[in-house]
Amino acid sequence: MFRSSVFLLIVVMLAVSACATAAPKPAATEINASIERDGIKMDTASVQASDIKFTITNNSGKGQYVIIAPAECAADENPGTPTPECKAQFIEHSLYNQTWEVTVNLEPGDYVLESMVMTSGPLQLSKSYFTVTAP
Repeated sequence: MFRSSVFLLIVVMLAVSACATAAPKPAATEINASIERDGIKMDTASVQASDIKFTITNNSGKGQYVIIAPAECAADENPGTPTPECKAQFIEHSLYNQTWEVTVNLEPGDYVLESMVMTSGPLQLSKSYFTVTAP
């Protein structure tokens, strides 16, 4: 009787632990972007909310300051200092002649991918807008 109770307890524990195993996390949605001399090219304009993996390649031949931000935080042609609310939402990186990969989780809404040339002289700003939709 004792052995069968122990065996039954082990079977129940194994069954419970198998049920409690978390499902594998789905792969991140990928967005590929390329910074060219004449602007930013993205392979999509809309993506569902989830983990989003950006692969951004700088093909411009110049150093770039790259920002992913809500669209309402997009710089205008004469940008000043962003509001603290906007700055807190920036995902930013200095990018030379290389590729930047970053995975982020964005809420549904409109966003902008901006790049600014890091040189003296007039501002050279490129933007590409995209939308994150609800799953």
